[in-house]
Amino acid sequence: MSETRWSIEDLQQALRKFERALRDANMAPNTVQTYVGRSETFLRWLAGRYRPTGPRNTAVDVAAPPLPGRRLLTEFRDSLSAEALGGYLHDYAVLTAYDRSLKLLRSACADGVDLGDPVHRDAVLRWLRTWGCRHLRLVDNGRTSSGLLSWWRRYGDALPGIANELSELGDEQINAVGPAYSALASMPAAGRSASREVTVSFGSTAAAKTLFAIRPRAFPPWDDSIRAAFGFGAADGQAFTTYLALVADTLRGVATRVGVPISELPAVLKRRDSPPPKLVDEYLWVRLSRSL
Repeated sequence: MSETRWSIEDLQQALRKFERALRDANMAPNTVQTYVGRSETFLRWLAGRYRPTGPRNTAVDVAAPPLPGRRLLTEFRDSLSAEALGGYLHDYAVLTAYDRSLKLLRSACADGVDLGDPVHRDAVLRWLRTWGCRHLRLVDNGRTSSGLLSWWRRYGDALPGIANELSELGDEQINAVGPAYSALASMPAAGRSASREVTVSFGSTAAAKTLFAIRPRAFPPWDDSIRAAFGFGAADGQAFTTYLALVADTLRGVATRVGVPISELPAVLKRRDSPPPKLVDEYLWVRLSRSL
């Protein structure tokens, strides 16, 4: 009798078949994720894309109800139809003017954002102001630009390449982003006039949006409402990497469920100009702005 040999791809396909069988049996989404998620971790380890790094300091009360952000990601991943998801994303496009300003940024930095270029830094700062980061005062533009350049020189090489997809990053690559995010978020960047001039940091929202501008296929933007929905604090690199892992898991799950590669999700959901991580941001923005 010949020996049966399984490739990583064979095992992944078998796991997807197992997942479909669980869903067809109407098992609860959390149960399906428990059964399938552990197997996915094993396959990633087997393929050399996962290295155990020990416990993170992210203990959660298992008796407590899931935070709103996690519940919304579970719905995105496990239950909402492509039509329903597309409807939420259409609402984002209709309700905001963010697409227009993002196109201007992409036009100004046609080959990708390079923060070593002062023209690109100015373009990113203009875009951040249109995306709500109004604490980055125009009068402080030179100071903020100089801070961005220093950050870029120190941390730019730690970021994934411009073509890298979030869903393809291993844990080590994701974890390496944490210090870069924390440094950018806490960077002194501007001033504020009160009884005296005080220094203002670049900020958690501006940091995530800047990482998205630099690497749109690897990083989703976020804002205060999204961080609060996940219980995350400000300027927290560990929280940001946790969020990256959650978004990557969501994209892998929904792509499997609707039967397309992750790269095709923007077309399926009728948001062709939005890279996959931004689809999750747009969905969360709409749901949270409507109080769920």
